[in-house]
Amino acid sequence: MEKLQKQLNESEDTIQSLKHKIAGIEKNTQQSTAIDTNEEIEMDTTEKFVGTFKNMDKAQAAQIIQSMDRDAAISVIAKMPNKTRGEILGAMDPKIAAEITEKLIGYKN
Repeated sequence: MEKLQKQLNESEDTIQSLKHKIAGIEKNTQQSTAIDTNEEIEMDTTEKFVGTFKNMDKAQAAQIIQSMDRDAAISVIAKMPNKTRGEILGAMDPKIAAEITEKLIGYKN
């Protein structure tokens, strides 16, 4: 009888341990899903702005983009078609355009 009680206690301990592991895995899965969703939203937003800047007057787009946070500007410009990118970079202050271009060259997509 004592042996059975010991086995029962060990089984209950194992069950509790597995429940904790499952809870941890579920939490990690939820966090991973939230991160993936945020990345998708960010990508959609960037794509919308690419379209907006593409349709704007290139000098106006250049003024706006060069005043943006550099990482955000690079993210937007990197997703633009080559012709649009060239027109906007050409309308920017040369130093800023050079800085952005240097980062684009090292940009990992």
